[in-house]
Amino acid sequence: MTIITEDALEYIRKHSSLTAAQLRKDILKKFGVDISEAAVYAHMHKAREIAEEATRCTDVHISKKISERVDEKVIDLLEMMEGEIVELHACLQGKSDKIEIHKDIDPNGNPTDHMFIRDYIAVEKSFQDSIKNYIALRPQVQTVKIEGLGSRTAEEEFLKSLSDEELAALEAISKKREKMDKGPE
Repeated sequence: MTIITEDALEYIRKHSSLTAAQLRKDILKKFGVDISEAAVYAHMHKAREIAEEATRCTDVHISKKISERVDEKVIDLLEMMEGEIVELHACLQGKSDKIEIHKDIDPNGNPTDHMFIRDYIAVEKSFQDSIKNYIALRPQVQTVKIEGLGSRTAEEEFLKSLSDEELAALEAISKKREKMDKGPE
């Protein structure tokens, strides 16, 4: 049985991305220690697990820092996005003081009342992308599944537990939803 020196172990930790066969050759050459591939693999596997855990911890720390920074700035960022969307919309309507789409030129070289189509399309695309990005910030709808409410008896028990006011509110919501599902008449 060969004892692995601390230097050889440190070499395995630092070079754990190599194959066990390559590490075995390197350790024999650099440290004069003949170790089995299985032993190298065991130490290499342990070193990789430690490195992966360190990477996960670092990722969590970085994500937390980013979340904290975004949380601090979210109101300012949303206001900037909203201002940009409003300004792009005003530009598309020809009412912006900050952004102007060039006027199209007639065959004689004179500006027309029409906007230059390429500029208009670029501003419109920017407007649409800004709206998509803004809407994407909306929190996702979360569905909560309540166990046991799938049966008729559980639903009846739930309804019996409601007060008259709660039942009336639930019925009102149900009627509104039915109207919305039907659509405009």
